[in-house]
Amino acid sequence: MKYIEINKKFTEKVAKYLANGYIINTATMNGSQGEVSHVDLTNGTEIIRVVLVRDYETVGCVSYNRLSLVVGRVDDEDIPANSSSDWHTVWNNRLVEVERENFYELYCTRCERVYGTLVEAAAIHMKQMARWRRKRTRNEQIDITSDKTRKLVTPVIKRRLCAKRVNKQNIQVKKCGNRYKVIYGNRSFFLA
Repeated sequence: MKYIEINKKFTEKVAKYLANGYIINTATMNGSQGEVSHVDLTNGTEIIRVVLVRDYETVGCVSYNRLSLVVGRVDDEDIPANSSSDWHTVWNNRLVEVERENFYELYCTRCERVYGTLVEAAAIHMKQMARWRRKRTRNEQIDITSDKTRKLVTPVIKRRLCAKRVNKQNIQVKKCGNRYKVIYGNRSFFLA
């Protein structure tokens, strides 16, 4: 899901309340508490805030970036609806939550972020970790030097390094992922 679809969902939530007779309550919309966006609506007796918050959710030992579309009711009796006084602050963490929809960041490009469900984000995380492990093991070098491997690579060393004689005690053979690295003295090469 692209960000434009989250904008549409935010607009639909606000439009739903406007269609039910709510109006925008501009006096309580001052300031920001770090949220992406918010709109306050009132029907004359209660104030409803539609807010889009960027935060994260930790599952196990993995933290997932998310956007949360929250609809909450203001439960503070000191904040009057339709007041011209703009010094009242509606705190997002004190809202009585009516609805919540979470969008988890799946991946990010230079131009946009793509969002989905927690299950999709966890699947992508698992795939990224598997790729990281494979890449990490590719860089590990396992020493497989033995008399047998030295005997096998001796003709290759003679051919590649144009050597007439090879001291087998100076040969090392290492496995690097799916490839084999031959080290002879201060020179090395991969077998094709």
